Amino acid sequence: MGAVAQSPLGKGVSGKPSILRAATHELSSHQITELKQFLHDAFDGEFSDEDFEHCVGGVHFLLMVEGTLIGHASVIERALWIDTTEHRIGYLEAMAIAELSRGKGWGSHLLTSVNDYIRLQFGAGALSTGDNSFYTHAGWQTWHGPSHIIRDQQWFASPEEDGGIMTLDIEGSRMEPIAIEHRAGDAW
Repeated sequence: MGAVAQSPLGKGVSGKPSILRAATHELSSHQITELKQFLHDAFDGEFSDEDFEHCVGGVHFLLMVEGTLIGHASVIERALWIDTTEHRIGYLEAMAIAELSRGKGWGSHLLTSVNDYIRLQFGAGALSTGDNSFYTHAGWQTWHGPSHIIRDQQWFASPEEDGGIMTLDIEGSRMEPIAIEHRAGDAW
């Protein structure tokens, strides 16, 4: 895999995008450092070390234009419970487009690649977002049932997440309780 180039958020880039896909262990320490900085910048400084830990261990999708990183998404395998049934799914983390590269369709281009991977590897996916409309256009559906976090085999309501959980290709009622394992930082 080529080097991850930090996107200068002060400059717009143009050209044909390409998507590089790499497992976390395939990234060098230098690439990891550059990726952390990119995500920090893309999330306006609101991307913590815990947030970064959530996006490692799976597969990274790096959207490049002319050697510059302008977008990132990560897919991690997680267990998701719908009512009492466990599903192994691809969980979308750290989806970001550099500020001055937004509005050009590149986020949709990146998400199409991510969706294809989730469908092929897991059959279904989930994510938590504050921007449902972006994902709805790509086939994701808002989960309307109550959300929970599982800690020590007990379910705890997470009403602050209700309405922000989205799933891809999960059949059935979207009103059932949904849950995911607790983790440090944002569980969802």
